This record gives sequence, structure tokens and C-alpha cells, in this order.
Amino acid sequence: MRIGFIGNSTFPARMVSSFQQKGHSVCGIYHSRKTKLTADMEEYSSAESLIAAADLVYIADDDLPLFEISKIAIKETTHLFFESPFILDHEAFRHLFHLANESGSVIRFNEKLLIHPVYASVKSQLEPLFISFRMDSSEECMKYDTLRDVLFDIVSIIWDTGHRNLRKMNFLPLEYNTQRPGTFFFDMDFANGTHVNILFNHLTREARFQTELIQTSKRFFMDFTRSKLSVYDSKEGASEHGFKEFGSEAGLIVEDFRSFVLNLGNANLPLTINEDNEAMLSLTHLLLQEMHHKAQLLI
Repeated sequence: MRIGFIGNSTFPARMVSSFQQKGHSVCGIYHSRKTKLTADMEEYSSAESLIAAADLVYIADDDLPLFEISKIAIKETTHLFFESPFILDHEAFRHLFHLANESGSVIRFNEKLLIHPVYASVKSQLEPLFISFRMDSSEECMKYDTLRDVLFDIVSIIWDTGHRNLRKMNFLPLEYNTQRPGTFFFDMDFANGTHVNILFNHLTREARFQTELIQTSKRFFMDFTRSKLSVYDSKEGASEHGFKEFGSEAGLIVEDFRSFVLNLGNANLPLTINEDNEAMLSLTHLLLQEMHHKAQLLI
């Protein structure tokens, strides 16, 4: 697998040696900076030359025309991994998915929360009928970019646990300022009878991100902030698990990309990977639009 990087990201330097050890080659990087990002990779003078040398391209945010670059890559049947699902707007991504369905390219977003050890350790056991998410963060930290990133992380778990067809959604603002809700609540019902709610709370001094998943005979409580997992099984009783923390969000993103490269190289990806990623993005934008619409009505 020949891997290239496009955009202004510091992550590639952390991946080069590990990919080479696995038998992959890192062909280089293309970005808009005037100075070199890393001494470990060849710097390409154009996106086209990098794409021609790569089977897979990691795309990070940059002032480059990333939409046009992505279209070129897809037409060359190059696979794309986006560091963020918000590097481009929703309509641009919809167009890219359409092109990818014709060319056979894979488009994958960073799904860092699914690689978190708290979730990954019990992923195969999860068949929840009810999921509750809670994000506690001070108002200063609850910026729009943070909100949308967290919402996509949440949607990735919703989708991964089989909640696919949204039947009904309610959005309840619990507090407003002049720009956006400070504390708010989503309530969602899905066609298979399952239920999800999401609480964002800024009335706190302590940041915390937690989720609770309840299914027949089992309850899982995950604390992503502290890397702790609690499980209650009606037959085996309660158990507590602690995990080594990655140290930063960047560590999760790097590990998620490594996992994607491994699965892509082994042809071990779901056949519906493009459809799944497009659907997760659409659901995230639906939640954001609902939040924005209600906020505008009450300002």
C-alpha cells in the first residue's frame, strides 16, 4: 500500500516508521506551507504528482483546493481518508461520494471514538436498546467546531451499534444565549424500536464525556474522559475496567488511520463503507441543522 498525505497536519511524521514496518510505503506529502512539515517524507510540488504515486491519501485541513484535489484522486481510483468530516461542506462530500461510487474509491472519515479502548474492548458485545450520551463542558469550550466534532463522534457510535433508520427526533434547548444553546438535549427514536438521547451541558467546572448503553441483561457505562468502563451483567454481576489513556485526541486519530490502512490492505472493509460514512455525515448535519433552526427561532 502506497500512502500519501495532503494538507497541513503534524500527524504524518508519527506514522511513517510504523507503516514501513508493516510493509507499506509512504510516498510523501503535499501542503501549502512555505516550510517543510517533516524531514522524514518527500515533499511533492503538486497534488497530481502525489496522487499518481499513492494508493491511499490522508487529507487534512489546508488552504489548498481540497475539493478539486479530492475529485482528481477519486477519478484515479485513489482511496481517501479525511482527518475531519468537516474539511469540506456537506454538499461537496455528497458529490465526492457520488463520484466514488462510480470509480470504486473508498472514502473514510476519522472515526476516532470507535478505536477508543473503552469502546473497542466491548464492541462485539453491544446490541443496545437504549443509549444515553452526556457531554459536560464549560461554555467557553462549547464552540461550534467542538460541538460538530463531538456530534459526529456520537453518531459514529449510534451507527456502529445498529441504529440506522431515524424515525423521530426532538431537540430541546434547556438554555440559550445569543448565538447557540448552552445546554441542550436530543431525543431520537429509530425504526427498530431503539432509543438514543444526547445531553450537552455547559453548567459545570469539570469536563467529562460519558455514554451508557443498556441491552438485554447488560448495562455498559463508558467514561471516555477517564478511560474507564463499568459493566453490569445480570448473570455475572458488576465489573470495573481501566485503560491506558492515549494521551490526546491526536493519538486516537493516528491509531484509527493505522487500523484503516491495515483493514484496507487486507481487504477487510465493509462493502457498505462509503454508504455508512455518507449516512453518518448526513445524520450529523441533520442534528446540527435542527439545533441551528431552533436557536434562530428563539433568539
